[in-house]
Amino acid sequence: MRAGALHVVNGGGKAVRPAMVAWAWSLFSGNSGFPTEPVRDLALALEFVHSYSLVHDDLPCMDNDDFRRGRPTLHRLQGEAGAVLAGDALLTGAFEILSLSALSNGAKVLATRELSRAAGGAGMVGGQTLDMDLKSETFDLARLTLNHNLKTGALFGASMTLGLIGARDPGMASESELIKARAWGVKLGLLFQVVDDILDANDANVAKGDEGPSFVKLLGVDKSRVLAEKLRGELATEAKALWSDGAASADSLVAFFVGRTV
Repeated sequence: MRAGALHVVNGGGKAVRPAMVAWAWSLFSGNSGFPTEPVRDLALALEFVHSYSLVHDDLPCMDNDDFRRGRPTLHRLQGEAGAVLAGDALLTGAFEILSLSALSNGAKVLATRELSRAAGGAGMVGGQTLDMDLKSETFDLARLTLNHNLKTGALFGASMTLGLIGARDPGMASESELIKARAWGVKLGLLFQVVDDILDANDANVAKGDEGPSFVKLLGVDKSRVLAEKLRGELATEAKALWSDGAASADSLVAFFVGRTV
């Protein structure tokens, strides 16, 4: 089980979500240096949750994928039971990391709330459930957007709120701040997914074999690119209104998401 969890966590990938925690911490703290150890704990806990979700998404009862990031998926290496248990260990380990961090008790409670909500039925798990339904149903843009706001966007929202919590500790982030940061992160996650779908539509980038619903399947590549640009503009406008001092940094981040090639 330990080997399986390490196989997933050390499996490469973009590490976008933990990087987002560090970026949000810098945005809200005004500190451009290396994140503090408690902030790194927040980022690691989030990556544990994301890694667990990949293990379970790949299972035969879910997406039934044989490869992830060019390597055999965990259930192909260790069987379904081994993969389920490794995923379970990663999920519960995330909250152990939070409990052992040097955050204040108040920050731990907030961080636990944000991460558990983003990962559970009101977030990622709810999105995956909807994703399974959409594979056998006709879907429209509103339903697909809801799916990815939950499945992908929720953890991006948590990236923002966890960074905010780390920046405010030992003080407390206000509920208003958390709501605004979470909503912006969810929309950024939606942009990330639209671009992901565009990249997956290119033969050179098809690696996951995902036959699930996508923006490209619904809209086509050109209209998906139009949607990505629309989201980019909205994110830039909202960032300028919310965090004027960090608007330039937010613009650069969003531009990177739109222009990425992997």
